Amino acid sequence: MNANWTGSGLALAALLALGSCAAISSPQGGPRDKTAPRLVATSPDSAARNVKQQFIRLTFSEPIQVKDLTKNLLITPQLAPDNSYSVRPDRDFVTLLFKKPLEANTTYSFNFRNAIVDVTESLPAKYQALSFSTGATLDSGRVSGNVIDLLTTRPAGDVVVGLYRTTDTVGVRRGQPYYLTRTDSKGAFQINFVRVASYLLYAWTDKNNNNRFDDGEKIGYLAKPLAVTDTTGPRTLRLVRPDRLPPRRTGIETTATQARISFNEGLSAATLTAVAPAADATPAAIQSAAELVDFGRSLLVYKTPALGDGRYLLTTTDSTGNQRRDTLNLRFPVPTAAGKKTPVAGTTVAGNPRTVYRQGQVKFVFPVPVALVAGRSPGTLT
Repeated sequence: MNANWTGSGLALAALLALGSCAAISSPQGGPRDKTAPRLVATSPDSAARNVKQQFIRLTFSEPIQVKDLTKNLLITPQLAPDNSYSVRPDRDFVTLLFKKPLEANTTYSFNFRNAIVDVTESLPAKYQALSFSTGATLDSGRVSGNVIDLLTTRPAGDVVVGLYRTTDTVGVRRGQPYYLTRTDSKGAFQINFVRVASYLLYAWTDKNNNNRFDDGEKIGYLAKPLAVTDTTGPRTLRLVRPDRLPPRRTGIETTATQARISFNEGLSAATLTAVAPAADATPAAIQSAAELVDFGRSLLVYKTPALGDGRYLLTTTDSTGNQRRDTLNLRFPVPTAAGKKTPVAGTTVAGNPRTVYRQGQVKFVFPVPVALVAGRSPGTLT
């Protein structure tokens, strides 16, 4: 009898265990959720005017979650530095609460990009943006275009594109743009609801997501301010890595009459200043003895009464504005006896004399720098 009871008890325990397991297991399989959340309501309404509330809310068609909001959310124009916001996500909506009221008579755009996703498959909502005005009208200006890499000619995706007001003094290195967006995977961008005015247009890679241009990032920009209206045509920006290195002197060769200074790149300007100038050596006289040649890659310095042996401050500038200042010790060697007897090449006429005469212009080429003497004729043409 004890054995029968024991067997019955084991059977009953097994049935209870099976029942317990069946109760807690969840059904397996089923189709994956491939439907992205839809934006079904906003507060304030899209394109609303005279908005006074101190929050915005976006409601979606299904439960959502917020991911990487700082990286994805684009607010234009930028909020004032002292007006921060807090985020309050709920089951199917997300709310931004602002510390202070928004700027008056301003059109705002909030683009969450890929920050709002569903809770099952992390599918980003199809449309997660809101625009409205705190004034009586919506700004109508817009800017569009594309960004490409200058060297590869490929589209530049996920690149910051910013508009800076021409009155801003902080610049692209120290300040954030007033309006900004990011390019899509094809390098295209568009900024809507822009106040009609002139702006400086920039694009940069923004590796650290601080909405500022930093050294090491590629940048592209328009050379002149862009007048933004509702009919502004598309613009193309080409990204390059700026040359931040100043020109470098690679060599110097001197003779009794001149010095040739070589550089690693072409120069746009070179200035010589005597450290201890002679009494009759004016800055203009010293500078007139220097000449850029070889497409700016060499500087010829001629020995003249104003420029001789001594120490000079050489300031060089390349095509991108980088500068270097060097102290230059010039020593022109004394010519040998044979060198003194070598005649200097004579003056020549550039071009064919017959052609020069027909053009009505004669160009003389001298072997050394010359200066016209006031009140005296340079020569006689026969």
